[in-house]
Amino acid sequence: MLEPNAQFAEPFEVDMSGLDMAAEGEDFSVVVVYETERGSPAAEAGIQEEDVLTAIDGRSAREFSLAQIRKMFMQDGKEYLITLKRGEKEVQTKLKLRRLI
Repeated sequence: MLEPNAQFAEPFEVDMSGLDMAAEGEDFSVVVVYETERGSPAAEAGIQEEDVLTAIDGRSAREFSLAQIRKMFMQDGKEYLITLKRGEKEVQTKLKLRRLI
């Protein structure tokens, strides 16, 4: 039986970036983009599949766990400066989050 609890009235937020990411490497500290949802903030920012997230607002992506990054990307209206490794190139873009549903 399901019954309302203390958090019942709180909003349930989900990803607002449009990114499907995974942690890779021996220590799971490399964050790789697996998919970018069409029409999402990530797509509008030019983030592509296989991009490697290297920094968020100038801080190394290795400072964050994948769970922390996902939580950061659940803040409507928040904007981040994202640094990516795309092949041998470094790419910077601004990612402005918004609700997708």
